[in-house]
Amino acid sequence: MTYLARFNSRERMALILGGIIILIAALYVFVLEPFNNSLQGMRNEVPLKRQELVWMQDAVRQVNLVKGPGKLEEAAGKGSLLAIIDQTAAQRKLAGNMKRIEPDDQDRAKVWLEDAVFTDIVLWLRLLEAKGIVAVAYTSESRNAAGIVNAKITLKGSS
Repeated sequence: MTYLARFNSRERMALILGGIIILIAALYVFVLEPFNNSLQGMRNEVPLKRQELVWMQDAVRQVNLVKGPGKLEEAAGKGSLLAIIDQTAAQRKLAGNMKRIEPDDQDRAKVWLEDAVFTDIVLWLRLLEAKGIVAVAYTSESRNAAGIVNAKITLKGSS
């Protein structure tokens, strides 16, 4: 208060009012505006995510229709894990999306797919399952186009 005591009452009132205005402006700029921007971004993102969910649910229905009795059941494949992965990926037209295959010493392999159609990946995994190869880990990242994903899959062959 000793600082303000040097000024007359009119100047003190101007300084206090100015301080309050600066405080309100700082609160708006550093708290409210970023919060509103983030909220608006989320509001814009929710309809896109809902649209993607509807598409994926439709894709699951399509896969379930195709998966009917005996449609994808094939005899267990002969050959190495990597050979079966390559052959089945080519059958499902995923060979061009396969960016890397990393074999493991425990009859496992990690596969990286980029810009692949989600339903194609699901059908490919079903085909691998029929050959005795199962996915033990799966992560995917949605791309901008509906149904296009990047995926990292760890596959395990039957021992």
